Amino acid sequence: MDATKFLKQDHDELKKLFTRLDATQDEERIEEIYDELERLILAHTQIEEELFYPAARTIAGLDVLIEESLAAHNAVDALCDEIAEAEVGDEAFLGRLEALKDLLLHHIEEEENDLFPRFEQGFDKDQLADLGKRLEARKDEICEKEPAEA
Repeated sequence: MDATKFLKQDHDELKKLFTRLDATQDEERIEEIYDELERLILAHTQIEEELFYPAARTIAGLDVLIEESLAAHNAVDALCDEIAEAEVGDEAFLGRLEALKDLLLHHIEEEENDLFPRFEQGFDKDQLADLGKRLEARKDEICEKEPAEA
């Protein structure tokens, strides 16, 4: 699978997790889904920062989009830290979770509509496939580690 298709697959999984969160009121279930969401976010942002963005920097004109994406990642990390401090189900938790959803959905839209198409123009099919394999292998490696190790 090529690099942008692999990343879009992750984006789709994030959206599904938010849909599942929106569909439940059970605090235990919310916590389980959020834990899964957080693990995916951390793995996804790490592979983008380690592999995808450095490759994208080789294409002229993408630096601003990459910096915007990195800023979004920093905001996502900060919100995840704030969510960890709140009790599941309380107003602070729910409000921060909604802010995280809004931020991530906006970030996903920008990447898929602006960054990915321009990225794809800079690489041939084999290069995109090679990067996709490296992204997948690195994500698998990250996900195999215990959460404290990742």
